[in-house]
Amino acid sequence: MNHFLPIKFELEHVFLGSSGVNVLSLEGTELYFRWEPSFKNYEPFREVRIEPLPEEWSLFWSALDDIGFWEWENLYQPPEDTIVDGHIFNLDIEFNGRELVTSCWCNAPDKIEEFYQALEGLTDLDFQHPGGVA
Repeated sequence: MNHFLPIKFELEHVFLGSSGVNVLSLEGTELYFRWEPSFKNYEPFREVRIEPLPEEWSLFWSALDDIGFWEWENLYQPPEDTIVDGHIFNLDIEFNGRELVTSCWCNAPDKIEEFYQALEGLTDLDFQHPGGVA
């Protein structure tokens, strides 16, 4: 049994300007990445099955510990009276007795770039771009 496998892993990144969403979810022992465009004339729907090795999971969890991931707030949003245009992401990860549920609307934790780098190391996908590719 893979003791690096999370109990729950759900990530949704909505691209407001690009009109679509990246979704990453744990199904059994595999991660499934889905790109769901909002418009038919945009990039086609894309689905990728990912089964990270235990070593890749281990590096991912270590990276999350290093950036203080488990202490992130439950909600990030822009200051009041601020006009915003950005991205939205929702995250629910449970592993090793810890769970983080957070929503970010046009604002994010300080170490979000490091989180995305760790995620790319785990999945080989650039989750900050529509469809997972830059």
